[in-house]
Amino acid sequence: MGNGLSGERVFANVQGLNHMFAPDIFNNSRDGTRVVIQFIRNKMYPKLLSHGGTPAADRQGSLWFAASVLTPHMRLDNRHPARTQRRWIKWLLWLQKAHYVQHNQIIDAINTAINGTPSGAFQPSIMWKWQESQDFGVAIGGPDAATGMQTINVTSIRGDLTEVDKLIAEEEDD
Repeated sequence: MGNGLSGERVFANVQGLNHMFAPDIFNNSRDGTRVVIQFIRNKMYPKLLSHGGTPAADRQGSLWFAASVLTPHMRLDNRHPARTQRRWIKWLLWLQKAHYVQHNQIIDAINTAINGTPSGAFQPSIMWKWQESQDFGVAIGGPDAATGMQTINVTSIRGDLTEVDKLIAEEEDD
């Protein structure tokens, strides 16, 4: 799954989440982020980034699954809480297990943008802001009435993410 859809590169050169969800990319009628997610939902993973109810649907609806499918070639910068794609996938799995409510709030914010209709000044999109601290937090703003922009502020726990590694090990043991 790390290579995306059957080895195909859905996004060959994604600079980061802000780029992927920028209005000009996100709302592109041919191959924008929103079109790609809707296409994948229609063809392969109907519960992608949605709330499921069954273990399989919950897994498909999770942020780590979507990141595995949509961003296998994402280049993460030094401001990101995880420096590599693999580390980020682990972090998203930790987020789902340790902070289920916030995980689902992020999914809801993404879906608000995906389901919004672009028109004139209203271009549903997302801006991510990452920072590190000793305390975890997620704050979701918007959507802004004029622009439709949804802001997702994520405060990641500073450190080596040993809690993430512990949860991953428990997951692999199941």
